Amino acid sequence: MTELQAGNYDRELSELLAGLLDENLSDAQFERLNERLLNEPAARQKYLDYIEIHDELPDVVVSLMDGASHGEVDTELNSTAVDRSRKQIPIHSYRTAFWAGTAVAAMLLVGVTLNWFWPENTGAPAIADVQSEVHFANLAHARFFGELTPSIRSTPVIDRDYVLQAGMVELAFPKGATAIIQAPAVFRVKSEEHLALHVGSCSVHAPPGAEGFHVETPATCVVDRGTRFSVSVSETNATEVQVIEGAADVYRRTGEAKHPSEKNFQARLVRNEAQRYSYAAEAPGEVIPFNSASYQYALPDRVVSYTATAKEGEGVRDLVGVTVQRDGRQVEIPVGELIPAELVWFKSPSGMGNFAGEEQLPEPRREASSDLSLITGAINPGGSQEPLKSDPVLSGKAGTPGMAIRFQQPVINGPGPDVVVFELQGPVDPTTGDSFHVSPLQFRAGLKSHTVETFDLTMESPHALELADFYVHMFSEPPLNPETLETIECSPVLQALKFRALAVGIDLSDLGYAPNEKVDGLFIQDALDDKHTVDPVFIGGLPPLAER
Repeated sequence: MTELQAGNYDRELSELLAGLLDENLSDAQFERLNERLLNEPAARQKYLDYIEIHDELPDVVVSLMDGASHGEVDTELNSTAVDRSRKQIPIHSYRTAFWAGTAVAAMLLVGVTLNWFWPENTGAPAIADVQSEVHFANLAHARFFGELTPSIRSTPVIDRDYVLQAGMVELAFPKGATAIIQAPAVFRVKSEEHLALHVGSCSVHAPPGAEGFHVETPATCVVDRGTRFSVSVSETNATEVQVIEGAADVYRRTGEAKHPSEKNFQARLVRNEAQRYSYAAEAPGEVIPFNSASYQYALPDRVVSYTATAKEGEGVRDLVGVTVQRDGRQVEIPVGELIPAELVWFKSPSGMGNFAGEEQLPEPRREASSDLSLITGAINPGGSQEPLKSDPVLSGKAGTPGMAIRFQQPVINGPGPDVVVFELQGPVDPTTGDSFHVSPLQFRAGLKSHTVETFDLTMESPHALELADFYVHMFSEPPLNPETLETIECSPVLQALKFRALAVGIDLSDLGYAPNEKVDGLFIQDALDDKHTVDPVFIGGLPPLAER
């Protein structure tokens, strides 16, 4: 819920804080802010939140680490709200002294930036959204604080802080440079050749033609000289630079020397060299062990996106194709090339709703699990908190809770995802998807179950599409085998909420299968980690990568 929705948006305080950070408050405005901070605890908290990730944070942290004590902090907070002699930010300064060792946590929990603070259409001043040719080239499980995940090829706003809470993003720059940023991180695109990394890790590749691209951190500015390098910024603003290929020049960012020049040049690092630079120290960089694993060459293999048929205003229905990254390469696979899966076993302890689809179910019902629709299928199977370690039982009263599928032809274990699973998910369900176990139908030495905890395309992903309306069929009793799934009386209930189709790729290697091994089927169980149950509506095998 936003401040505006909650009915407590404070325009005056917002304008005073913005003016304070821009250093353009009049004397009268300054006194008014001082008065409110002295007398209103809520205003003081907003003040602390508002500037927690302001650009001057590193300077403040260092100066206070040199001399502030807990007693000084308490005295200052209780006596003077704002002191112009300390760059107009003493409350933030003293509070930050406590947090110097946990700056990342503070930034990610507060997550307030100048660009997010102003509600829309309030008339409050705002920073202009300047865009460029820089774009998000790829995203993997990415989640940002306070905003939806951007879509692939969308452009980040120049000079705006992004707080990446989970996953990875790849930024592509016009001259060919790319940067993969790993969460948790706070970053800012400064220009078409300039990335600022406040905290976190990034891996840069600058091919010929992109020389001069640079990454700015609180302690350094790293300038590419035709290379691959990684940069990591710690909670205390220390910077580690590792050069994988080529060379990179490192410059200090201290005092007045904020930009690369002869005055603040530190070192040229070449292949297999690494150094650490402390923000507080003026000494040259400390040589550290080279670690090639610090460099991220590509985002993980995964389901990237999918397409489906849709009618305007009604949402999507039938799967058309899926884009997956396999062995670092993205491929588009038409649905006709996917290997269909047939439902051969189903057992659920509940009849709360075990089919999704149209108002009238097909005959036989289980065909709903083999069609191309993203709104039809046998859902809410049984599960287990502990994944299987032996063969599931697919018959009788002792049958294993869950669902078994067999592919119409064997799926070959190749690089990256080999099977795609789609589930329908509502707005009140877990945003990352419902956790489930996937197991072999027949165990042997080396095979194991694998638990999926997060889908590749989640509720926050712009590539998880909104579904057309559908019905959930409520059963009069739990279906305990495939036969009762076909015969138990059930009644359709139209879903009032708007659902999305989430997707995840299953790598058969995670189950212990050998490269190029053929797999006939899989067993799926809900992980029983919460009150929500997995709702698979489409499962398909991917064709061998060599055939693409």
